Amino acid sequence: MGAVTGTSKVVSPSNTTTYKLTATNSAGSVSAIATVTVDSAPQPPSISSFIATPSTITPGQSSTLSWTVSEPRPSALITA
Repeated sequence: MGAVTGTSKVVSPSNTTTYKLTATNSAGSVSAIATVTVDSAPQPPSISSFIATPSTITPGQSSTLSWTVSEPRPSALITA
């Protein structure tokens, strides 16, 4: 990356990268390390439950469909 000035630098690595900052003056130098972790591709949502309550009805009655999906909240589509 080379010499930098100021107090920050914007980086956009495509892979997880560890950066080392070294500050130097007449008294010596000191270093610190920071890692930017790049997550893998986003994962699809998962459905942890999908139920009908009650699950058995007679004609004319109704049932409530309930579900729980993983975050972030995806859009949902119910088909019969």
